[in-house]
Amino acid sequence: GGSYTFMLKYKESYLCHKQTYTSGAFNRYGLLLDKFERLIGEKEEREVTEQDVFQFKIWLQVRYSDKSIEYALTILKNYFYYLRLKEIPCINPDLIRAPKGRANSHQAVSPEDYQKILAFIDKTMPKNELRYLQMQLIIRILGETGVRVSELISISLDNINLSKSGAFIE
Repeated sequence: GGSYTFMLKYKESYLCHKQTYTSGAFNRYGLLLDKFERLIGEKEEREVTEQDVFQFKIWLQVRYSDKSIEYALTILKNYFYYLRLKEIPCINPDLIRAPKGRANSHQAVSPEDYQKILAFIDKTMPKNELRYLQMQLIIRILGETGVRVSELISISLDNINLSKSGAFIE
């Protein structure tokens, strides 16, 4: 690569703002805004056009999945919303359309392996112990809902609604 003059004046301020939500956002959002910045060249925020956003979308489509494109355009849109909140002249974020992408889901284990795991728990743990119920519950929630492990471990008692036999997963 060559050298670039980066002109998004408020990027660092935005990234610091995002870091208050999650530290990972600072890195991920920064990388995507850097890519946009390279594409638009020496433009400031107030000079960014719908055509620039369209070119970025085309650039993304050649390289990334639909879900990643949705994510990147949402970050860009949120950046311009942030600028609007700060009363900084820029493109109207509502003009940035982030098409809904489908995540490429996969089956972590086959139905046969899922049944084998449940049978293993059944055979190796006493059914009258709390650990048995805990393992059954964990495996069944993972296997039957498609929830991620990180989402499952973040469930607190406040998220569980026994009357509706459900839980709110963040």
